[in-house]
Amino acid sequence: MIKFHCRALVLAAVLAFAAPAAFAASAPYEAYDRQHFSETVQKGAPVIAHVDADWCGICRAQSETLAGLANTFRDMNVTLFLVDWDTEKDFVRENKVPSQSTLILYRDGEEVARSIGESDPAAIERFIVTGFQQ
Repeated sequence: MIKFHCRALVLAAVLAFAAPAAFAASAPYEAYDRQHFSETVQKGAPVIAHVDADWCGICRAQSETLAGLANTFRDMNVTLFLVDWDTEKDFVRENKVPSQSTLILYRDGEEVARSIGESDPAAIERFIVTGFQQ
């Protein structure tokens, strides 16, 4: 019985660390690159920066929601960037991002809205649509 519990715990730990990458990969993300991001924002196009961490449950929920909104992004010509909280410290510092699970909307070359820690799919969709309509 103890061996079974240990195996179950190991499997649960493996899935917990492997799952975030799977969720992030399923969303329609552009790879974050400082220059590519800056050029895209400066063009004035609508951009979302999703500040994410592999270990963050809220970030996983956000990634699932963002993946479900892929058609909306295409219709609105939105570019979605995944910014890693743990490795992109310059972005985090320069944009004064207080925590992972932050969504930042840019339009016409500047930030227009920000959401921190929201995981409700309807609220995220409303935030994005209204943020870009302002």
